Amino acid sequence: MNGLESDFGEEITFIRLDVDDDDTLALREQYNLVQRSQYLFLAPDGTEIRRWFGPLQEAELLDALFGYLADNR
Repeated sequence: MNGLESDFGEEITFIRLDVDDDDTLALREQYNLVQRSQYLFLAPDGTEIRRWFGPLQEAELLDALFGYLADNR
């Protein structure tokens, strides 16, 4: 995932929520992100687009991001 922020610039915002950081607990609970290796892709209005569990391949994430942008630009 590292480096994707620069690839997508202002079009996609990436937020990392550390499960070991108690300051992120409320947001993690809001989106039911309670385990390690969970990924959530949200639309700007907060609608869930896709959720992944476990290791995530960059190619799979890129497909989802480019697909979303192609449909919503």
